Amino acid sequence: MPGAALLLSPTVDITGKAACARDAEQPDPVYPPAKTVNWLLEAYLPDGRTDDPRLSPLEADTSGWPPVLVQTGGTECVVADAELLGAALCGRRCEVQIWPGQVHGFQMLGADSLPEAKAACEYGARFLAQRW
Repeated sequence: MPGAALLLSPTVDITGKAACARDAEQPDPVYPPAKTVNWLLEAYLPDGRTDDPRLSPLEADTSGWPPVLVQTGGTECVVADAELLGAALCGRRCEVQIWPGQVHGFQMLGADSLPEAKAACEYGARFLAQRW
């Protein structure tokens, strides 16, 4: 088991329903789930089966998980996934950060041009370094 996990914009609801519901309330400006999350799920689950509990941490036994930091942009459809994972890990060492106004993958947009990217990357690095 790793000492810690840093998850960037994870898709954890294997059905895609959470992302679609979130997108209906607040459309994702970059990656709408109908084109991205659903495509990812189809690629990951070519037979379309979503009932295998091994496919989603929302259905898994997470009692042995290491500390987890989840970061996602506030405009993403997977905000719902991040919140669901945080709720599933409630009572364990889990922190969910939703960065207001940020898009998918904002951490990779460049620390020199986006202060939020720099702050998120530095926080994530500290989180990992303190546990390894």
